[in-house]
Amino acid sequence: MPAMTVLDMPLGVTGVMLPELDAAEQFALCRALGIARYSLRPRAIPSEAQDRPYSNRGRHKWNLTPGRLTRDAGQIRRQMLDAGVEPFGTVPATS
Repeated sequence: MPAMTVLDMPLGVTGVMLPELDAAEQFALCRALGIARYSLRPRAIPSEAQDRPYSNRGRHKWNLTPGRLTRDAGQIRRQMLDAGVEPFGTVPATS
């Protein structure tokens, strides 16, 4: 069997890469592009970024806070699977 290269590996993304899209929009885009894996990236939006444009370091359309991930994990997982995207961990890691 030939060695696997980085080009053979399935691609994945995190939500901070797509700050201007909500969850459903992110999952649909991933699926349309053939991206099968998605790492959840919960974070609190800094108060100074609340009224600014969407940014990977500031405000996100999908406000996935650590508390929301904990509370809604099952629903988020189901939404991802229904969209054809595989949950692939969290960044940073959570238990």
